[in-house]
Amino acid sequence: PEGFALVALQDIPAGTELRFTERAWNETNQAFEVSEGTATLTLSAELSAGTVFEIGVPGQTTLNVTPNIGTIESDSTGNWGIAGNGDNLFVYLGADDDPTFIAGIAFSSPSVWTNDGGSLDGQSSMIPSSLSEGAGTITTFSGDNLRYTGARTGEGTISAYLPPIAEETNYETGTAAY
Repeated sequence: PEGFALVALQDIPAGTELRFTERAWNETNQAFEVSEGTATLTLSAELSAGTVFEIGVPGQTTLNVTPNIGTIESDSTGNWGIAGNGDNLFVYLGADDDPTFIAGIAFSSPSVWTNDGGSLDGQSSMIPSSLSEGAGTITTFSGDNLRYTGARTGEGTISAYLPPIAEETNYETGTAAY
């Protein structure tokens, strides 16, 4: 089984639809490419800042959320299968043809991020212009089964948490899922 955890860095209103996808982003064409997993989590109540939630991927088209903060549905765009040897994951709001990106993660060493829109496949993606490594909204991880061990309190502002969250040295890895 696969999965990933997220933390709300601000209060998120009930009814918000958070979208997740493994599809590659083509910054040149401003479009998602490659058929891979996409899902929508609709929050049933306000999600308070600091809440950590996990998206489990027990099957290629099945997802679940823990704790139960809403309903999650896998779209019919493709199957889920987060590959540690080259894959990406985006979190965004809005429609696929006009996404508002929140964060992006690549799983690979070296990075799967590319500047060539013609070379996109199931293991590479371009970085959306609204995200950046410097701001901590985009990052690359090279290990499997990562667990965040960095600062959880005392950073003061939302933007102060982004660089530690995006820094791979603030994670431990293991041979089993956490």
